Amino acid sequence: MNLSKTQKGTGSPAVERLLNALRFVGNVGSHEEVLERDVLLDAFEIYEHILEELIGKLPEAIQALAAALIASRGRRSKKA
Repeated sequence: MNLSKTQKGTGSPAVERLLNALRFVGNVGSHEEVLERDVLLDAFEIYEHILEELIGKLPEAIQALAAALIASRGRRSKKA
């Protein structure tokens, strides 16, 4: 995959740099035997930041999701 094509439209060189970092982590995970846990956790943190930058925070929706999970004690109710 040509990363420059996927980066078009981000409008942010900083986000493009973060995506490039994730590309390297993905390459290691795909082509090498071991991906260090700390590296993977760092990648998830970067990914979360990218999503916040590109999509924006949705605190009310997240709070509603959390409240639903708490109310159901982590289970989904069966829909009829």
